[in-house]
Amino acid sequence: AINPFFNATAGKINGAYVFDGVNDYMDLGAASSLNISADGTITAWIRPRSVSGTQFVFASGDNANNIQFALEYGRTVNKFDAIWGIGASFDILYSTANLSNETWQFLAVTRNGSGSSWTVNLYLNGALDSTQSGTNAASSFSRALIGTFKVAGGQYPSATIDELKIYNRSLSADEIRSHYQQAYEALRAPETTKHQNYSVAITLGNDYALNDTLTSN
Repeated sequence: AINPFFNATAGKINGAYVFDGVNDYMDLGAASSLNISADGTITAWIRPRSVSGTQFVFASGDNANNIQFALEYGRTVNKFDAIWGIGASFDILYSTANLSNETWQFLAVTRNGSGSSWTVNLYLNGALDSTQSGTNAASSFSRALIGTFKVAGGQYPSATIDELKIYNRSLSADEIRSHYQQAYEALRAPETTKHQNYSVAITLGNDYALNDTLTSN
């Protein structure tokens, strides 16, 4: 693999990998934990520099032209999608919302089912974007990659990718929303210690004046 550049300060949360859109990808190998043959979830923060032209975020498959489960964007300009299938028989679920250049966005796709009966959900920034039933079989597994669909396969992303996670189950909508919100938590583990007391200030709207602030004890 031609590895992307790791920038220690460029991520949504700390560091992230910067893919050049020319030949950068990461070969994750064939660990059984990356085999998404049935239920599964892919999540990632991405900051694309271009949203035109097919660009893979993550793909598992047979390291040929068949895909077990993948998350990509740009196949349709400004959209992201989930794709899987064998030969010419592919299911593709496109987002309804558009992606933006040079902006951090949280993408997630969940799939549950088996064989030729799937339910797939796309999420953007923690909110459900679209749902589709799929009928095409997923391919066999021999490789998982970030930034392409097979070794030296092209369709490389011009983007910064952070916090990519793979699950062997279909996360719930609440779990997806929680993963998105975690990036915006004001307090993180390194900033506090066990039994430490702290206060939190919250500025509210709705029933309160917009600039009213409540402070905890």
